[in-house]
Amino acid sequence: MVKRVGTCCFKPDRKTAPMVVKGNEEYCIQCVSVVEMHSPDLAVVTVVCKYTCLAAREAGTGLFGYVFLEVLVLFYHWEVMMMRANYLVSSWQGLLQMVVYLVGRGYEQWHVTHLPVEKKDKFSIIDNKLIGQYQTDKTKYQRNYSKEKGFANFVYLRWEHVVIILHTNGTIPESILVTDRDGSKKLNDNFYNIDEKALQFRVSDNIAFEIKSIQKKGQRKKDVSVQLTNDVFKGIKRELKEVASTRNKYEMIKHFDRLNGLPAWAGINQQKGELKSYLYNQAKDLGVFNVGDRKQSKEAKQKFMSSLRLHTRRKVYKVWQSDSTNISSLEED
Repeated sequence: MVKRVGTCCFKPDRKTAPMVVKGNEEYCIQCVSVVEMHSPDLAVVTVVCKYTCLAAREAGTGLFGYVFLEVLVLFYHWEVMMMRANYLVSSWQGLLQMVVYLVGRGYEQWHVTHLPVEKKDKFSIIDNKLIGQYQTDKTKYQRNYSKEKGFANFVYLRWEHVVIILHTNGTIPESILVTDRDGSKKLNDNFYNIDEKALQFRVSDNIAFEIKSIQKKGQRKKDVSVQLTNDVFKGIKRELKEVASTRNKYEMIKHFDRLNGLPAWAGINQQKGELKSYLYNQAKDLGVFNVGDRKQSKEAKQKFMSSLRLHTRRKVYKVWQSDSTNISSLEED
């Protein structure tokens, strides 16, 4: 559809050139034709036309200018393909790490879905549907452009059966909204603000995490807190109470050491400290340290506490299943 005739940004020697309409934007028809030879992706068209037409004009007309634009188009097409590849997370630790990073960068609206494991063969189909629906395969430049225009940016992440979709604050593009029964426009899924409701996702029956945004008094920037969910924390306490009932110090130490397999976020470290004190008190109440005289009992307590090791240094995990770690594509939000 041709909206109007205007000065062509690619061939300035021609006084006029048709301008085509794509979505709510208009573009030089020559640039669009070059782009669409490589990719029908509207996002690529948007970026190339908004950010490279001026550069192509300055590079000159004719064959050199055309080749220059082609190279730029291929580069943006490659970036979009890399963003499409970077949604599969290599581990639940990497997923947790990436979500914390994104929340700290302004992705404060969240939606979590746990896909049915029996539909594993359809996960990739679901991925493509949601990536297209929420337009998450954007490059850094496209995200910058959306932000400048006041639009929200979306990110799609999946590890195994756990799907997390995040978006920044801003106007939701019309192309992402769906029409409700009453005719109103809305998002197809329910999103929550992390300031109002903590993000929770479950790795297994025994492990689940809670991510919260905390505004400390006197601090301008919000902190992102990570801890085990309340039900998981209570479940671990029950396990420690049970193992303490054996009065076997070796079994208690071995069982507690398993907690060091959890990522060492500050909130989790605090919970592990509370669990350490809980286990000690359980053992103490059961008379585990009542050996010999008072001095020997005190030494037994100190030895037991020093044996309950706490790893408080957090490890950095690989995020993506693909070889690329293009986190920089999200950094401008």
